[in-house]
Amino acid sequence: MRSAFFLIIFYTTACSILRPDKNPWNPPFTIDKVCEIHPDEKKDTIRGTIQCDGDKFSYEYHENSYQGPLTASEKFRYAFIGNYHNKFFDQIYIDTKLSAKYMDSVEILAIVQKSQFRGTYLFECKACNQVATLRFRKKEYNFPFFSDQALDKVLETSFYLDTIDGYYRKIYISKTGKESGLLLEKLVGRRSAKKLAIHSATIKDLENTLYYLKSVRIRHHDKDKK
Repeated sequence: MRSAFFLIIFYTTACSILRPDKNPWNPPFTIDKVCEIHPDEKKDTIRGTIQCDGDKFSYEYHENSYQGPLTASEKFRYAFIGNYHNKFFDQIYIDTKLSAKYMDSVEILAIVQKSQFRGTYLFECKACNQVATLRFRKKEYNFPFFSDQALDKVLETSFYLDTIDGYYRKIYISKTGKESGLLLEKLVGRRSAKKLAIHSATIKDLENTLYYLKSVRIRHHDKDKK
């Protein structure tokens, strides 16, 4: 009887050891195989750390993930969404009530210091210190505005901007070994979708950091395909 009891225990233990996890944890992204992903808590896909040789990064994956330093275009884009769009559409004689319909169709082509600009302004503004060249319906407009961020300060960081797999990708690398990282956000529905942010306060090797960050890909889960 005792042997039968121990046999049952043995089989139960063996099954629990050999049985694969039906819900194995997968991080929300992939990165170069040299790097190790460590979630803050077991199976937590929200926050964690990444170890790539001697470099350590933090990551987060949610709607309000850290965006890193803003490029001049990004900063203008947020200001445009906030209130600049009313001025823009009013100046080109489009009812501002329709701004929500057309807002995403406005492209930001370039931003320069007003002192370096040579051209015609969409409107006069003596207090403005920068000019954004915008394109809407195949026509370009030069929109003057004020910014407290000097363009030369942005040059302390190298930005690599592109799109990949349906995502807007921003990689920022400090030229002085300071804050560097990555932001990935969906091109469609980007305001409410989850964003992947990977960042480090300091970096040792600029080329390695850029290589690791370029290797990152979002892992597509069914629940995220909305």
